[in-house]
Amino acid sequence: MEKLQAKDNYWLTQAKDTPLMERVFAKEVALGVNDSKSNWKQITHKEYLDFKEQIDAIHEQEMDGFAPFETPQEESEVGNE
Repeated sequence: MEKLQAKDNYWLTQAKDTPLMERVFAKEVALGVNDSKSNWKQITHKEYLDFKEQIDAIHEQEMDGFAPFETPQEESEVGNE
């Protein structure tokens, strides 16, 4: 099995255009049977942080639509006032 290792201060990610939320970032990748070096590229740590910032912003937007978790009342507490 062949492994790819990112240089210091670099990350590995897919070489093809990949949807941001499906993109993989790794310091080391083990190539599978149907994978090749050409499917991966190195990006700088700054590029990685830019991607991460975009991903974090999407996660934050998704969470804005959720109400905070509330614990339901016990049955014995409901209607006994």
